[in-house]
Amino acid sequence: MNIYAAIGHITDAPKKTIKEETGLVYINFQMSIPTFEGKTKYEYVPCIAFGKTAETILKVWKDKSQKFGIEGYIVGHTIGNEADGKTKKKLLKVVIKKIYFAESKPQTGIRNDIPYQDAKEVVAEVEVAEDDLPF
Repeated sequence: MNIYAAIGHITDAPKKTIKEETGLVYINFQMSIPTFEGKTKYEYVPCIAFGKTAETILKVWKDKSQKFGIEGYIVGHTIGNEADGKTKKKLLKVVIKKIYFAESKPQTGIRNDIPYQDAKEVVAEVEVAEDDLPF
């Protein structure tokens, strides 16, 4: 079973990308997740979201102070020069399937066209075919 769940902050503004062949919308971003060692140490987790999930994140993300919960699964891919066989690097990424607001109360400045839901699901689950992954 490959399930990843965490609560943290999106570190920078996600940027929208559209896969030319299929028109699929996706975003790459990084989440800072506090470690078990305390609130001053963080892990930075690379993430990717597709379709409606990506569009919702783009719509509701305001700044780094917003806390989100994510659910997804981990995928790996190899990058590098396959010709020499030495510079390959294995990278892991979390494919986001669901995103949640994770604040105890609404923050000032959060877009008011999307109703606040205390740690409730914001988007529906989106199925992504392996062929649609951009790597």
